[in-house]
Amino acid sequence: MDGEALWTVQRALGAGVALTRTSQGDPLAVIADTPDGASEVTATAYRLDTGDPVWGPVDVPGPLVGPGAVFSAAHADDAGATVALSPDTGAALTWVGDGSVRVLGEFEGEVLIEMQGRLAMRNVHDETERWSVTDPTWIGTVTVAADSEPRDGLLIVEDGKGTRALIRRETGQVIAQGLIDAAIDPTTSTIVATYSDGLRAIDLDGGPLWANPTADHAVLHSARGALVYTRDGATMRVHNIVTGAVAVAYEDGGRVIAVPERFFTTGAAVIAVDGALLLATSPY
Repeated sequence: MDGEALWTVQRALGAGVALTRTSQGDPLAVIADTPDGASEVTATAYRLDTGDPVWGPVDVPGPLVGPGAVFSAAHADDAGATVALSPDTGAALTWVGDGSVRVLGEFEGEVLIEMQGRLAMRNVHDETERWSVTDPTWIGTVTVAADSEPRDGLLIVEDGKGTRALIRRETGQVIAQGLIDAAIDPTTSTIVATYSDGLRAIDLDGGPLWANPTADHAVLHSARGALVYTRDGATMRVHNIVTGAVAVAYEDGGRVIAVPERFFTTGAAVIAVDGALLLATSPY
């Protein structure tokens, strides 16, 4: 990897982009557009690795709102005004947008919906329901937390009062509740989460591993290689994910602090520096 652009496409400034996969596993970039400054919004899918068009443009009810290929009309009051698109064809998935069904997100060919407090994950390609879990506090209010992206098979949902739950995307298992944010370290299979009273680590089933109450103002950025990267104001702390102890701390002090935001299996990483995002690639 050397950071060279593989392909480009011209779209309106601020056009949204969602990543998904077809039933054959092909990676797609679904890009929203407003042609010629029109008020209507369209979506077009391209192969992520080559830039070849796959389908579209197709009309959608409004801007990309995500997660995934989910579009919604502005100030929509009815559930049907929010739709998910089929990764294979770009068709609106009407079977998940009828009546009281609310579309919450699309994740590589699976759609998260809510209906009367029942949260369910449905497969777009074979129309089967993977799992469902019910919580009366979710009726008409639950959303996928917009400011959190734990990835690696996890998602965070939030009810109307702001209470959050961490859910395993594959099974629907509720792993933790009352958290603020979470990240998983694939090296140790450990989940680290921020709460109002500090930083905690749990296993994949939600079992407690350690707690660090001194990190009550920590903002969680990422976890990788048995390390957790957090920031508290002008100070960045790197925690040992096995013990919770601070491995090293960096104070701003006029210096530029680079914070890892996301790691990739290829060795690349996205790093935040002074409000800008940099892509660091592996030389190997």
